[in-house]
Amino acid sequence: MLWDRLFNVKISTKILGVVFFIVLLFVIGNFTVFLPFVEKTFIETRRTSLVDVSGPIMSLVKEYDARIKKGEFSLEEGKNRAIERIKNVRYGNGDYFWINDVSRPVPKMIMHPTVPSLDGKQLDDPKFNCATTAARASCPTRGPSPWPAAGYRSKACPRNPT
Repeated sequence: MLWDRLFNVKISTKILGVVFFIVLLFVIGNFTVFLPFVEKTFIETRRTSLVDVSGPIMSLVKEYDARIKKGEFSLEEGKNRAIERIKNVRYGNGDYFWINDVSRPVPKMIMHPTVPSLDGKQLDDPKFNCATTAARASCPTRGPSPWPAAGYRSKACPRNPT
């Protein structure tokens, strides 16, 4: 009975049914295979690029550490010079580096280039959890930033995980 009805359908309806089925398979394939693959690749690329841009910052810190050990300047002066240089570094589309310690239970902001009022403050507000958790895990944060993007001092700009 069902088979009789399927065989007696117009050829145009059968063609539309096959086209619809192929489109449905394509959409399902995109959402289950292709998009997760692209997302994973994008996140890995972003993670690699963040490691690449943080390399020069680590080199800068090591350079100042070596100069302090040589006696070119005191520990405090070396820290201040390194902080000032890092404060002015920008990469990508106005992205920046900040420095916070990883003390527990609450970290302290050492330097933030776009919100200097945070410098020296305890990061005990829950909005700082994503940044302090990432710092403890030694990986870049990929969540929304509670701080303004460079050049926008009036409000916090949510950041994409890009």
